[in-house]
Amino acid sequence: QWNFWNLYRHYPIPKEYLLESKNEILLKVYVDSEGAIPASIEIGNREDIEAIAFSKMFYESYLNGIVTVLFIVISLYHLLIYLKRKQDKENLYYAVFCFSYSLYGLNFVSWIFGTHLNINYFYFQKFVFVSMFISAYSLYRFISVFLKRNDRKWISILFLIFLAVPLLITIGAPNYNFMYKTRGLIMLFTMPFLLYILFVPVYNYIKYKNLEAKTMLVSLVIIFAVAFHDILNVVFKWNSSFWLGPGIPLFMGSIMFLLGNK
Repeated sequence: QWNFWNLYRHYPIPKEYLLESKNEILLKVYVDSEGAIPASIEIGNREDIEAIAFSKMFYESYLNGIVTVLFIVISLYHLLIYLKRKQDKENLYYAVFCFSYSLYGLNFVSWIFGTHLNINYFYFQKFVFVSMFISAYSLYRFISVFLKRNDRKWISILFLIFLAVPLLITIGAPNYNFMYKTRGLIMLFTMPFLLYILFVPVYNYIKYKNLEAKTMLVSLVIIFAVAFHDILNVVFKWNSSFWLGPGIPLFMGSIMFLLGNK
């Protein structure tokens, strides 16, 4: 019932079960709703295979777990700053972004919940997708407030629609099959947020020579590239590694520098 989508399986075979000559191994895979074998099947000494699995798990799961915990701490820190200086609303939006992204990051260590907790995977995925769109919206608001944008009202309403539509589809999904078939579509609703987050600092720097926008640009290019890759990874089912885990801390560090400098 639970999808261990980023948990590498390794099956030790006792050497007394192997013959001196040719051996045949039959692996029967059961698939419900979705499934894939994205990497090659490797056979070798147990120590070697476990080392390969650990290195892949570190990049695709453990590292994201560390980032998730770090984001919770950072969100509480910026929330405290906002409560002390409520005129600096950028700290509020950044705190919401960090916290909601930390909830989204739980998806990369979801095998922990599937192994130890009796949680329904369908509702867990709803939780993950909701937190992802809240992250995108709060980051858009952070950029707008931090760079002192006076966007027209229709733009603000449009971005609220880009937030509301995927949230309604996700929350109202009747079953996992429906969610699986529509997730590529709802992921596309993150694209307007990404475009705003990337091009507004570019515009501000070119037109107003805003140095804060210039500092933000390098990290924004990184975050845009990794997020764009991960969106296409889901939409086109590439089954490749997700890049957002290592890319997010680079972006986070630059934003903390800007806020601290201010």
